Amino acid sequence: DAKAYASSFVRACADAGADPATVTYLDAAATGDPAEDRPEADALAALLAASPRTVPLAVGAVRGQVGHPGAAAAAVGLVKAAVALRHKMLPPAAGAK
Repeated sequence: DAKAYASSFVRACADAGADPATVTYLDAAATGDPAEDRPEADALAALLAASPRTVPLAVGAVRGQVGHPGAAAAAVGLVKAAVALRHKMLPPAAGAK
């Protein structure tokens, strides 16, 4: 549900010592199932509306590039984020125009 997604994001930021308003990239779960993706999108929208952002937030999803590998998606998302940081460039999302 949207509250669980929002809570996860806020907890992750707290654990990292990061202000949610300064996060610049989020790799979403984005399963491709509207019933699952809508709560995640709603949670992000609520978080963005709740506090002023000082920087834009780019949102990506690795599953469009690798399918639905279950738990491996988190590892692939982490690698994708690390490569993006190293090269200072976000890869395009699959199917994005």
